[in-house]
Amino acid sequence: MLYFGRKKGGLDMSGTLADAFAIAHSVYGNQFRKKGRTASMISHVMGVTDLVARYGGSDVQQQAALLHEAVDEENWPRIQEDIRAKLGDLAAEFTALLKEPACEEELDFQGSKERYLSFIASLPVEAGFVLACDELHDLHCVTAAVLDGGKKVLEDHPGGIEGQLWYYGRVAELMDETAFQPLLADCCSQLHLLRRACA
Repeated sequence: MLYFGRKKGGLDMSGTLADAFAIAHSVYGNQFRKKGRTASMISHVMGVTDLVARYGGSDVQQQAALLHEAVDEENWPRIQEDIRAKLGDLAAEFTALLKEPACEEELDFQGSKERYLSFIASLPVEAGFVLACDELHDLHCVTAAVLDGGKKVLEDHPGGIEGQLWYYGRVAELMDETAFQPLLADCCSQLHLLRRACA
């Protein structure tokens, strides 16, 4: 069963989650999230998976959190079959839900972000929850970076300071308006710190 909403402990890296981590490590290797950034892809997906686990996500949701970046890899069909062979059909099909459909039109920062939030809201709630945890983890990272280096670190981010504040405000609105409310207090706390640091 897929579920979330009840706070639990942290990650239990055993059983099928260890198998999912092995797949993730083979896919991401030593990749970094963004050019010039120090955060590795593995550390990112581990952080997202920790949030999914802490907020009561099922084993399948945790597996998908570890693998959610893999859906954008060029060899995703092969990766999906590897997931199917090692984790089962449910994990393979559930993870595939996290792939945002391609957009044929060129969108500005705000337009692309609104499209992505609409995509999250359109998913089955169990899948949308994984991507909501992804956005929450990104907010944690952005807030920590600003607290450490000042608001100037956001100048190189898409949308700049104002765009990032707008976007995470919209993430908080999404959580308030949907079934992702268990994440809302954490999101609002981080957003408050970010806004104060950027004032």
